[in-house]
Amino acid sequence: MSSTLGSVLISHTRRGNRECRLRPRRNGTKREGQYNLNYSRFDDVGEESREEASQEGGEKAAIAGHVPPELKEALRLMESGDPTAKKRANELALLAVERGGPEIRKRFEEALALSTDATNQDGSIKAASSILKKKLDATREELKAIDEKIEAARRCTTPEDFFELLKESGIQDKGDIQRAIGDPQFFSELINRRTLPKEDPKVAKILNLVEECTESQEAAETVPMREKTIEPAWQQADHTVQYLTDEKTGKMRGACITVDVSGIKSIEDVELDVSKCYIRIRATPIRKVLNLGPFNFELNIDTVEAKLRRKHGKLLVTVRPRMRD
Repeated sequence: MSSTLGSVLISHTRRGNRECRLRPRRNGTKREGQYNLNYSRFDDVGEESREEASQEGGEKAAIAGHVPPELKEALRLMESGDPTAKKRANELALLAVERGGPEIRKRFEEALALSTDATNQDGSIKAASSILKKKLDATREELKAIDEKIEAARRCTTPEDFFELLKESGIQDKGDIQRAIGDPQFFSELINRRTLPKEDPKVAKILNLVEECTESQEAAETVPMREKTIEPAWQQADHTVQYLTDEKTGKMRGACITVDVSGIKSIEDVELDVSKCYIRIRATPIRKVLNLGPFNFELNIDTVEAKLRRKHGKLLVTVRPRMRD
């Protein structure tokens, strides 16, 4: 079906872009009007294929679900193209199925049931797990063999020993042997290619189904991150304190506090807390605060006055002492 669809789309694209070649008539020269240049007859080509593609997309959405991080990492390793990474991907996929719980197992069974290849996949989670289990065991043996060969290469003391080791590994090309002697990384690649078999088609199909689940899950889990807003720190407000005294008696009449509150538009934006010996002024919009006290006289809370001079950006607070009976 894919080859038929591809040929139809290619034909439609070439003709839609007017790239088709016209053959001249054999019985005479080409004349205007001898060719049908109306391409509207190709407008419906490919509509059926697009409908089938839409149905396939619906099937992919049906198998979407929660996918554990092991499967995501497995798919990422499969895309790397490295043989060792692919073996690690198979191991992660098996672990994800075993640890996924009932929900992951159920969705995996649904994914296998929707597969169009009934001969290679029986729609059973047990069969899929068995395939991955066998692949995992084989991978462990293959990786163990690779480690043994690399360790043997480290024990080689002469070029002849190294040459014999490569021959035992099935490497006969002299150019590869010469390069492997001077390039340890190339030696590891040669050993991997000789030791690791080709990818199992059954495992590849299972992981393809897992990939479809992962793509849908990643789209569902994409949540926009909220930007954290960092508020500026509170600062000590600039201020002056002027004590008021009676000119005749010399007694304390109170104090006048001038505070810089530039940026404040209303007296309602200022919080004023007064106790017997302390006073606190907070201007939240501009993040400024002022704590004063203790005063050398008891404050009369009922007679506190506050005025805002917005033009000058100043707050005037007047406090008076409590009169004793």
